Amino acid sequence: MTTLEITNGKQFNLTLEKLKQAGGRKRDISKIFRTATKPMVSAAKKNISIRKSGEIKSMYPSRVHPPGTLKRALKFAVSKKYKLVFFVGAKSKKGADTYYQTMYASGRKGFTLSKPAYIGGRWVSAGTQIKGYTGRDYMGKAIQQTESTVMNTIETEMNNYLGRVWGNG
Repeated sequence: MTTLEITNGKQFNLTLEKLKQAGGRKRDISKIFRTATKPMVSAAKKNISIRKSGEIKSMYPSRVHPPGTLKRALKFAVSKKYKLVFFVGAKSKKGADTYYQTMYASGRKGFTLSKPAYIGGRWVSAGTQIKGYTGRDYMGKAIQQTESTVMNTIETEMNNYLGRVWGNG
């Protein structure tokens, strides 16, 4: 997985500490990150090509994956488990699942089917060889394209927010 790291982490942590002392709220900070990462989300969506082979089917109706679900699932998200962790990535919602995110980004080795599967609009029997493919690092490209814009926006907006909160406190 590709990540975007804050290079001046000490300065950023000082800003967060000042915000905490001044009474800054997590939802305001997440709003800053949400608006700052919009260019990254749109760049990541542009780097994904919609699957041409149709939907991925299964014997079970709940496991049908129509084309375009990964593109719809890419969003900004706030971690519920950790305090101030924000990320841009595939987030499952109704009608937009993340089934093939890892396959798309990492690729897949060739393999032999152990049971029948619906591939390319037809059922394929067990024992059929399926060729692998290389992955596409769509998030890595998006980060390279938008890193400076996102980081500058975050730094500017955090300083503006700190000024507003500190002035009121």
